[in-house]
Amino acid sequence: MKGILPSYGLLFLTAFFVGCGKDDASRVTPTPVTMSEALKGNKWQLNSLIVYEPANTPILNLTTISFRPCELDNYFTFSVDNIFREVQGGQICITQRNSKFYLMSGGPWLLNENDSTLTIGGGFIFETFKVVEASNNKMRWEQVVTNYLGGKQIYEYTLRSVK
Repeated sequence: MKGILPSYGLLFLTAFFVGCGKDDASRVTPTPVTMSEALKGNKWQLNSLIVYEPANTPILNLTTISFRPCELDNYFTFSVDNIFREVQGGQICITQRNSKFYLMSGGPWLLNENDSTLTIGGGFIFETFKVVEASNNKMRWEQVVTNYLGGKQIYEYTLRSVK
């Protein structure tokens, strides 16, 4: 009987610590990535383009108005040698010539020193985006633009990582 009690105690302690190990492992938070790491390590697809008034009120979802389905399956790459490319997805179509991403494809990309501003260029077009969010799965960029009436609007681009 004396030998049985210590054996049960040892079994209980082993089960307790193994159970605690699983809980601790599930609480590990993902390692944050820099914008540069997120850009270079993934293919990116436009998920949404929303126009906001400066009071942060969405006024228009341009995702399906400005882009056809055959354009929304295209993806973007940001190479280690700082070249931006738009790559045709599975549905091939003649891309709208007014798409800023199409026009900048093959041009350079550059991040400022603290990863808060992304500039993409191609030909005579250079666009600058404020980086709002960056992870391995999702990015959000903003641009403040002046509309034809002189009012300020915010264009929010949300991109998702694709395999």
